[in-house]
Amino acid sequence: MHWQVSHYRFSLSWSRIMPLGFGAVNQAGIDFYNDFIDMLLAANIVPMVTLYHWDLPQAIETQFGGWPNRSTADLFEAYADVCYEAFGDRVSHVLNCITIYVFVVVTFMLKYVFLYFYSLFLFSISNDWNAPLYVHSINVFKFYPLMHNFSKNRW
Repeated sequence: MHWQVSHYRFSLSWSRIMPLGFGAVNQAGIDFYNDFIDMLLAANIVPMVTLYHWDLPQAIETQFGGWPNRSTADLFEAYADVCYEAFGDRVSHVLNCITIYVFVVVTFMLKYVFLYFYSLFLFSISNDWNAPLYVHSINVFKFYPLMHNFSKNRW
């Protein structure tokens, strides 16, 4: 097959590589992406990898509460290290997160604002409902310097 493109951007699935989001690495997931990257390179197509496309592993959401918990950024760093070790020898174009602004605002709105208005309809809640947006944003943006270091020092 001949594709008439020079670059191809695709997203890695954190859960496919690390099913819980931390701990054990799924070698079948690594092999899947290795085969795909090798196929692109064989066709003279430059792979452009996105590490995070809004697919936080459920175990991280359940155990840690997702991005509002600062530990999630540390878990992302460990995931990114696994990706670098597996693909860094062949991938030179890396995006850390797709559409970061939309990710921060939309996920906040879906998770907190909707719940806030829903709860106004059903129950009364406290007045500090906007605090999670700040915490969520700070923790998501924590991994930006991390990725800058990857691009300078590794990728």
